[in-house]
Amino acid sequence: MTILCYGKQVAKLTVLMTACSLGMLLFMNNVKIDAMLLSIVSFSTWQFFVALRSNKLRHFVGGFAGAGLAILLKGPVGLFIIGAMVIGEIISRGNWHILRNSRWVTVGLPLILLCLLLVVVLLLWSCSFIM
Repeated sequence: MTILCYGKQVAKLTVLMTACSLGMLLFMNNVKIDAMLLSIVSFSTWQFFVALRSNKLRHFVGGFAGAGLAILLKGPVGLFIIGAMVIGEIISRGNWHILRNSRWVTVGLPLILLCLLLVVVLLLWSCSFIM
């Protein structure tokens, strides 16, 4: 995303600063859900950012797949983080016509509903309702 906005040199410096920061190293070495959520939200944010600029189907699928995995990990919190980014990008660029794209419904809704169905099935299975 940084290359698209600021250029290649700034992107390289951003990756170097993130990889070398002590907080990021400690955060990623902690074996909890939040490290996975950070990776999935970063992936989904990147995919949506590219999808908003290129309007390609594969980026929409990647973004919604990442959003679905974020729902599986943290529930609505993961979806809220990604949704806030998408809404913020749309507001900052003023491209309201992007929301009229049918891919938000034809691609996004089935993927999100599939992930919600997985959540329900896994919850029922963990409570021994499904054998």
